[in-house]
Amino acid sequence: MAEVVKRPSRAAWVEENPIRHWRKTVACTTQVDIASKLGVHYMTLRGWEIGDHIPRAEKLQKLAAIMETDAATLNAELSHWSNNKPEGL
Repeated sequence: MAEVVKRPSRAAWVEENPIRHWRKTVACTTQVDIASKLGVHYMTLRGWEIGDHIPRAEKLQKLAAIMETDAATLNAELSHWSNNKPEGL
């Protein structure tokens, strides 16, 4: 029998986003603040956090630098998170 993988709710999944998690637990700052540092609108950052889209390479590099990590690690974390997206989203 195939193993059933329980996927998180949308809200729980969004909270697990590595960008959002870092912003809320490590940086303790707002979307507006981080977006300003990246030179993007806060709605762009929001889109990254809720999984509507992913940062392009240039912004991923800048974001990784702000997060004090490297782009490859951040990209891998985002890919892992995205692969656990709840069904129907």
